[in-house]
Amino acid sequence: MLGRSALPQVDGARRLRVAAALAAGALVPLAAAATAPAAVVIQRGADNAIAVLGDDPTNPTVVGTGRCPVLTPDGGTVLFHSVADDALFAVPVTGGEPRLLAPGAVATSSCSRQAVVSADGSTVAAQTKNRKIMLVKLADGALTRLRATTVSQLAVVPGGGSVVIDRNAKGGGIDLYSVRNRAKLDRRRLTSDRVSFSPTWAGGRIVYSRIQGGRSTLRSLNTKNRRSKLLVRRPKGWLVSAIGIGPNGGTVLATTQKFRERKSGLQTTGPVRIGAVSSRGKVTWRLLSPDEQLLSGVDGGAAALTVTPSGELIRVGLADGSRTVLTTGIVSAYGS
Repeated sequence: MLGRSALPQVDGARRLRVAAALAAGALVPLAAAATAPAAVVIQRGADNAIAVLGDDPTNPTVVGTGRCPVLTPDGGTVLFHSVADDALFAVPVTGGEPRLLAPGAVATSSCSRQAVVSADGSTVAAQTKNRKIMLVKLADGALTRLRATTVSQLAVVPGGGSVVIDRNAKGGGIDLYSVRNRAKLDRRRLTSDRVSFSPTWAGGRIVYSRIQGGRSTLRSLNTKNRRSKLLVRRPKGWLVSAIGIGPNGGTVLATTQKFRERKSGLQTTGPVRIGAVSSRGKVTWRLLSPDEQLLSGVDGGAAALTVTPSGELIRVGLADGSRTVLTTGIVSAYGS
């Protein structure tokens, strides 16, 4: 899901830094970009304006002020955090009066705890300052405050009936909480080891990272029988994680980077690559430029959005590696 929080997180404190060598493929300047992708929302660096890019990326529509914007999968609604109000708001991409969704919802300046939307767009999950989880139904605004915390990353199952929690710093593993009513949770432990983390909803399953013996793998988990299957295996010393992008999160977008295990957590170094995972677990890796950060998927899973240290928003084609500058002067962005 999800702005800069789409980057893998470990132990709830260490967010992977995207640092890479120069990317292959030509960079298309802004003037040559005919239109923006289907739907993109940005946070402008100069004034923290939340703005939607239309057919003319140089003339975005401002819909609010805040940080860490997220789009619903249909591209029709913008969610953003208001720092002044400590709350999560929703507003149509065409503009209008923002609607309060979740009072007390927060996101860090790096967007490591921004809102997460279910793949069907029905439900939003947000976190409080003390990492308590809130679920909000977008249709009617019904808010459920869960007696559960997350230390790193969470995902919402389509329909909003369940939330997947990464509890890596509290014993390790991944939990699935079924929300039966506004007060009761049914918890199921999906994995119990200390080396499973960064869950996301992709391809109708929970996809998560696992480390054993210095080797990282990406695995797909069936929530009914808790059986998992291997998606991607990386060489020893390479970390791999993923997010679900495109319709119903059907495309698995993986990231990989060298890492070392330390007592305090995982330390990542060197270049970062991104790529879509095929049904056979094959990935064509695309190298990002120095200090470029992955933000989200876009164009129905055909491309990814990244941001450079200078604030350029770039669309990276996952099939051909093409790179197009959409706009400049941004802090964060999200696409659908």
